[in-house]
Amino acid sequence: VAAQAAREQIVLLKNEGDILPLTANSDKVAVIGPQIDQNSTDFYAGTYPYTTFIGEEVVKKAGEGKAETARGIKLVQFKIAAGSQAGKYLCANDSKLVLTDDADDIGTQFYIYDYGYNNNLLRSVKTNKYIAMSNAYWNGGDVITTANEPGYQTPNRASQEWATAQNLGIVDGSKYGENIVGLAFAGGTDLPGTRNMIMANANGSVNASGNNFNNDGCKLEMITIDNGVDSASELAANSDVAIVCVGD
Repeated sequence: VAAQAAREQIVLLKNEGDILPLTANSDKVAVIGPQIDQNSTDFYAGTYPYTTFIGEEVVKKAGEGKAETARGIKLVQFKIAAGSQAGKYLCANDSKLVLTDDADDIGTQFYIYDYGYNNNLLRSVKTNKYIAMSNAYWNGGDVITTANEPGYQTPNRASQEWATAQNLGIVDGSKYGENIVGLAFAGGTDLPGTRNMIMANANGSVNASGNNFNNDGCKLEMITIDNGVDSASELAANSDVAIVCVGD
């Protein structure tokens, strides 16, 4: 059954115009999609003998200045909407989430990876890593900005991460105002709910101890910097070849 399912999901693409293989003589190439620099792993896929990224390899193959990449996903900021820290922004420093008044700080920018069923990942532009609870099974605590993708492991099997501390639910807070949301970590093997919400505290710290908007510091205005689609479409339109990298 597994072999039959594998055969039936194969899709063959016609190589019209001899677009492939890419060479150093290829025209301008656009590499687009959330999987350009991320490998989807799971807890039972075994140990990868090596790790490489599609975007990096295409850029290398196409030659210097011939290829550009775009993740094609939403880029956002989160502004504290209520409470004593209202007006400040969630910001990634080199290790954890903090607050800042500076909307132009690159640490305030995050990509949203949407996996459906309200399971999301936030990836920091500053660290190029994912945000996560400091401990997958512990409510509260710092929100780190240096996490790998869920299920990450190196060729050393002991590095396997068996619990997810990165998965986030985006909680609807529209009754508190336009574009108001909460960010709730799933924690362990749970689905995202309304606990473990990212919260800006009165003392200026940020942690994951909020619960169902009971604290004003959980109310965040989500500001879209780039919807991802427009910039990716523009890049594709200005290129001779577009390679789209999607999947789960």
